[in-house]
Amino acid sequence: MSFLCFSFHADSLQLVTYKKVKTMSNPASSFNNARLLSYTSEHPHNKIAQQNVVGIQKDNDTDHFYNMFYRLFDVVHTDTPELKEQSHRLRYQVFCCEKEGYENPDDHPDGMETDRYDERADSVLLVYKPQNISIGTLRVIKPDPDDPYNSFPIQSLCDIADLENKQRIMSSCEFSRFCISKELRLFIWEDVQRNKDSLFTEKEDILSPEQKDKVLKQALSSASIGLVRGGMEIMNKNNTSNNYCLMEEHKAANLIKQGVAFKPIGSEIEHHGKRIPLYSNIIETCEMIMQNTAIWNIMTDKGRIYRDALNTDNSTSDIGAVPLNCYEEACM
Repeated sequence: MSFLCFSFHADSLQLVTYKKVKTMSNPASSFNNARLLSYTSEHPHNKIAQQNVVGIQKDNDTDHFYNMFYRLFDVVHTDTPELKEQSHRLRYQVFCCEKEGYENPDDHPDGMETDRYDERADSVLLVYKPQNISIGTLRVIKPDPDDPYNSFPIQSLCDIADLENKQRIMSSCEFSRFCISKELRLFIWEDVQRNKDSLFTEKEDILSPEQKDKVLKQALSSASIGLVRGGMEIMNKNNTSNNYCLMEEHKAANLIKQGVAFKPIGSEIEHHGKRIPLYSNIIETCEMIMQNTAIWNIMTDKGRIYRDALNTDNSTSDIGAVPLNCYEEACM
């Protein structure tokens, strides 16, 4: 199986340096994550679980959303050399060309962005099905049994109490290189506008033009949850329940609104721009979206991922955990 992956080039890029910043050593220390915490209060059975975060309420709307999402997108695991190459080329496009200063393209003359963590990582691709184009990718880095305290990039950037415990590390992973190409988002939007009538079945002709536009907009804006689904499938395959990542605040807020149970675990750090260290647990994420059938069906593959997670849960959530209310107090 192969998919077309576009390649773009930038004339010049600048490298951004970063420094190691201590986090979680003092949960009551000040930081600026109040906006993120407003989404995650009362977690895991929080307000997000009691509302439809993408505005879908009726069963018919949920079915239309689910059908349209998988009419537009597919989640593909990079289990062949050809698919792995697609992921690396897409990462080059995003991190060397679209995100100026993130990675130096001269360090990747073959047009594939790679680093040492790829040896212990699995990836997924998000494919735009109408044109068979890979538009996004996510890497899930596994723990290193031979050197657990240097398993993940986040360990070299932040001091995280949880990741000082070997048992915790071995039940964890890091989401990394989480991206959807901006250039290809624009391409997809234009392609959908040109061909949107052909994206609906005869049974869906009962929908008004406004309703069709709403379904398309909701499916397109939820593209990233397809990558989350793929990441959680990898977590289950590797028997890991805990996920850590560094992410820009606006991206984290968007995923939290979609239902991902991210908790900020420290202050912003400088790493190719401002990034926030985050933690999530696969079971908590699934339970948080149970009331939102539309997102649940896509993110958990109609409950399959949640059942698999329950069968493999080794989260050891009591080890090194810092109560969320400590962070809430810090932001008051």
